[in-house]
Amino acid sequence: MFKHKPDKLSDLNRQKTENSIRSHWAENQVSLRELIQERWEQKPADGSRIKKFNYIVFLDCDGDLDWIANGDYSEEQLPDGTTSLIAKIIDAESYPSTALDDNHIRSYKLMLGHAIVSALEGDRDSALSLLEQALHYLQGRVSEKSRAVTLWISISLTAMFWGITSWLGTSDCMWGLFGAFVSLVRRSCKRSADANAGICMHIVEVVAFLFAGMLLGRLGVVLLNSPLAPQTLKGLCETPNGVIIMAFLSGMSQGFIPSMISKYAVAAERASA
Repeated sequence: MFKHKPDKLSDLNRQKTENSIRSHWAENQVSLRELIQERWEQKPADGSRIKKFNYIVFLDCDGDLDWIANGDYSEEQLPDGTTSLIAKIIDAESYPSTALDDNHIRSYKLMLGHAIVSALEGDRDSALSLLEQALHYLQGRVSEKSRAVTLWISISLTAMFWGITSWLGTSDCMWGLFGAFVSLVRRSCKRSADANAGICMHIVEVVAFLFAGMLLGRLGVVLLNSPLAPQTLKGLCETPNGVIIMAFLSGMSQGFIPSMISKYAVAAERASA
């Protein structure tokens, strides 16, 4: 018995769909990579206008979001503000996303595409909701990428600096380094930084914070042994781990230093206003 191979059958159906779409929009020369939504109604034989305009929303061959409406389209057929809403959705496509992989960017643009579909169908509330979801999705993925980059750099550089401080025998700097590392992990899990700042900026920030932690760890121990230190702090010198505790806490205090990488603040409320 003859059986269709699923891959060949799917390719055949895809080719038929693409040919059908290109025939519908022959005048526009649609460069189709992925179809999001098409509404197509054949014009009546008497030449009268169709009840509702035809449109297509898609990703072109370059992966850019695009939409086309036919000649029967007019703004009067849509609720007030639809054109400006679609413009905001298209503008959201240009938000920085170069740090993400192609799958995340594709998902983001598909969400924007469905928002355009809702706007063209006259469902403004659904379009605004989809736009807001897309912006939050983008913000989440960019922040996750920045967090992952920061953690990997922090682990690598902390291990390297730990080896150096151990070799030099500077235990106060070493424990200040560990305190700074803990503070960096805590900071990276709480913030929503912009991964689009680039790997170099992430490295510079981590190096600066770790060096600050080592310096603060050293200064903390110096303060501990200073005549100006409060009596409560001087008591730490008498405990076996007093110096370690002071250096570690001093290193953690670098967390009060502001981040050099800007937050990825996607103003979803402003975009959907």
